[in-house]
Amino acid sequence: MRKKLRNRLPNASTESLDALFAVLESQDSKSAVQPFEALLKESCPPTAIQSILLEYKDHALEKGGESADLSKIKKTLLDFDRMQALLLQAIDKHWQAKINELESRLLDAGNELLMASARNQWIKDGEVELYNYYWEVPVIARVKVHQVRENGLSVIRTPKLSHVIAAGQHGQFAHIRLPDLNLCLRLAVESAHGQLVHLKPAGVFQVARERRRHIRVLYDKHVGISIQDGSGEKLQATLQNLSQSGFDISMQQNLSANVGDRLGYHLLIRSNEMEGSFVIRWIRKEKGYAQLGVELDMDTAIEHKLQIEVAHRQQQILNELKRHGIPDSLFEED
Repeated sequence: MRKKLRNRLPNASTESLDALFAVLESQDSKSAVQPFEALLKESCPPTAIQSILLEYKDHALEKGGESADLSKIKKTLLDFDRMQALLLQAIDKHWQAKINELESRLLDAGNELLMASARNQWIKDGEVELYNYYWEVPVIARVKVHQVRENGLSVIRTPKLSHVIAAGQHGQFAHIRLPDLNLCLRLAVESAHGQLVHLKPAGVFQVARERRRHIRVLYDKHVGISIQDGSGEKLQATLQNLSQSGFDISMQQNLSANVGDRLGYHLLIRSNEMEGSFVIRWIRKEKGYAQLGVELDMDTAIEHKLQIEVAHRQQQILNELKRHGIPDSLFEED
């Protein structure tokens, strides 16, 4: 029987054949899935494995003879039916892994094509626009390209470039828009030599922030906002950030409202008083806590006040970044 298995499954390892033989001889359907998975990984045809199962089922039934107990026949049929079901599960899992691997390779190939297109564009333009976010405010620098390499590029250091990199996570990264406009390339500072900064790719990801209609500005101080729900009850919340169309707010209490509900609000920032209503666009609730993003019901007065406040806060944020006086040591020189 072992020789027959070897002839039918020439790609199988000795360990996998021994495991399959043990399952077939014992008719133990519970432990059948492991040898099936191993055989499929070794490029053994599923049809050949299924054919072997059918042969062994017939062999087991014939071995019992005409005097075989009915309960034993039922058990044999049931065990081999379970084995076939486990084989189908193993085949499904095996091909799903193959599909995932193929999708991953296609994604990598797509990213490589995007990178090749981006490199061509950098060479053609001779400069590149890098950006980051500092407290949600975009910080942008257009810098000259010194050299484009397969694994990155070198650019000319400028004060604006220093601010862009300082605005990012840990002062080590900048971002660049790829040609399809929906993807972004993250660049890490690899090293610096004099006025040259060498950047290397650190991943490609979906652009999300640019879907916003307006710049969002964060607040580092406690700014209270009063919310009035449908029942007339007033709730106290904290302004997290604002844009020219809405707020992100949080509260340390339960909120019965849901997405799509319209609530009233009252807000005082500096001497700027705003009052009106908003619609909840998204909400996250936990026990005793809620965070929500809202879109304001706009009128001319509210729109004007928001424009003034966003511009004021944006300038505060950018001035703070400049006050940090980004040192040359931000880029580690060799």
